[in-house]
Amino acid sequence: MWRRQHMIHLICWTFLGVLVFISLYTHARDGNALRLSITLPETLRFSRMSPTWFAFSPAGKCGNDLSHDQWANKTAKFLALDWPFHLGFNNLRFIIEEGIYLANLLDRHLLLPPSLKMRTCTNDTMCKVSGCTAQSDSTYWCPLSHFLSVNVLQSAGATVINNLAEFEEGKSIKNVEDAFSDLYSPSTLSLDKIPDHILPYLNGSNYYTKSSALHFPYWDYRRGCEMSYFEIRRHVWSSWDNRNVRILGFTEMYGSMDEDILHLHGAPHDIYHTPVLWHSFAAQAQSKRLIDKGIRYNHAVHSYADLLSSILKNESKTAQYMAVHLRRGDFVTQGWLGSGRNLSVVLSNILNVRDRNEVIYMATNEENTTLLDMYRMHGVRMWDDYANTLKRSGVGKLLSPMLGFQDFVGLIEQLVCAQARAFMGTHCSSVTGGILNFRRNMLGDNSFLKTVEHL
Repeated sequence: MWRRQHMIHLICWTFLGVLVFISLYTHARDGNALRLSITLPETLRFSRMSPTWFAFSPAGKCGNDLSHDQWANKTAKFLALDWPFHLGFNNLRFIIEEGIYLANLLDRHLLLPPSLKMRTCTNDTMCKVSGCTAQSDSTYWCPLSHFLSVNVLQSAGATVINNLAEFEEGKSIKNVEDAFSDLYSPSTLSLDKIPDHILPYLNGSNYYTKSSALHFPYWDYRRGCEMSYFEIRRHVWSSWDNRNVRILGFTEMYGSMDEDILHLHGAPHDIYHTPVLWHSFAAQAQSKRLIDKGIRYNHAVHSYADLLSSILKNESKTAQYMAVHLRRGDFVTQGWLGSGRNLSVVLSNILNVRDRNEVIYMATNEENTTLLDMYRMHGVRMWDDYANTLKRSGVGKLLSPMLGFQDFVGLIEQLVCAQARAFMGTHCSSVTGGILNFRRNMLGDNSFLKTVEHL
């Protein structure tokens, strides 16, 4: 009897040890501080065998992980947004970044969708075994965890909800329609919060109506149409020039709402602007930290990118490479490229930046093989030149079938471009914008070399 109990205890402790090891390995792999929380590997968390309701316990601002029981007791508050799934991945990533910050302002946790829509599958065999769900229109819905590190999102205060309707049961909900139109209106100054010394001077409609002059500083980004964050700028608001401008504070607008879930409806997305500007440099710095560190691509994406980057450096006689993102497709059909429609002009601009004997890697959605061969004659490399090598490498492990999706490959190419000696991108492309922001964070590079200087 004693031996049987001893054997049962030994088996239980061994099983527990395996789970703890998996948890520690997963956290260490994604660069997070180690926490003793029993967690399944990310690639398994949103499989088709997942339960109908599962949410990751958010950490970060609240200090400790929140259990399901704590959520049921309503000790945490949440922010929900409308997700425009018709947009590409990079647009959605920018919305996630902004949403994490807005939720942080309100001491809430951002609710994230469990899946993203993948519009282009380039390999049906791989896509069918990727763990994504096929739709009748030949698109797929793929788990968010296949693209982004859920651990990092969690540490920034976001949480993924598989079934929002079930999650909302028993919780109070506040719906705010058209929540972003005032924030993006040219007739408003939308701040994270209104400075305390300014509030007493605003009327009920948030206009300054006093006869004496009022001046105060605020900060924003110089942001490109590709949603790239360049320099931080300081401005001074003056009542002399802005009598007809309302001064809004996001915290004042929504911070006092006490419902468990605050759902801000409308489009949280604007090409040129962030939803709010900042009342202090410290507030802007906090926003930058969240945006810079709240998003990390899945470990498999980084593994593929590091491998391809290493291959390119080894092939180059200079041990470094140049990278280009050349957006075509709808940019051509809509007439947005101007002189950039002429790929000979673009090639000339690229070669002017290239160092002698340097490999050039180009990420592009151009499908004309004749035009692409013209680039290859000048030593330009592309994804197809390395796809089979990367597929055979095994570095992506369980996520290797995701190489069948164009958007997943796009994430890898962004990181490859981010590690290049020099980068040239396409004006107003959000893919380029993501690369520019990676380079700013990784290399301190705020430059923007364009394939053509104007549209």
